[in-house]
Amino acid sequence: IIDRAVTLANDTGQQRPPGLLRLRMPIEMVERARLQSFHDVFREFLRDEYRRTSFLGTDDISSGFKLVTQLKPAEIWISVGTSFGMTANDVRQRHDMVIIKRRNDIAHRADRDASGHRQSISSADAENAVTWISNLTGELSGLLG
Repeated sequence: IIDRAVTLANDTGQQRPPGLLRLRMPIEMVERARLQSFHDVFREFLRDEYRRTSFLGTDDISSGFKLVTQLKPAEIWISVGTSFGMTANDVRQRHDMVIIKRRNDIAHRADRDASGHRQSISSADAENAVTWISNLTGELSGLLG
C-alpha cells in the first residue's frame, strides 16, 4: 500500500485517489520535502501514519485501498465476493471472523478460545486458511491493476 501510494503521489500525470488527496502531512515534513527527496519524505510520512495498521482485516484493507484506488470499500468486497461466488458480507465475515480472528488468537492468546481452552487445528484447516489468503490477495492485487 505504501509503495503504491508513494508511486501515485510521484506520478503527476495520474488522477490521484480521493483518500490520497485528503492526507494531511505535517508542515515539518512539507518543509523537509522541499529540501530532500519528496519520495523519501512522503514514504516516511506514510510509514509513520500507518505504523500501527496491519492491513490484515477488511476494514484496514479498505482503508489502505482508499489511498491507492478509486474504488469504494463496498465495491472492493462486492468484486471479491463475485469472484468467490459469495456476497460481499460473506467475504468480509469469513475473512475477519474466521481467518483474522484465528490469527489473532494464535498471535495474542496462545491459540486459546474465550474460555481459555486450546483450540484444535487440522492440516486441512491450515491449508484452507492459506488458500483463502492466497486467493484473496490475488483478487485484491487484480483490483489494483
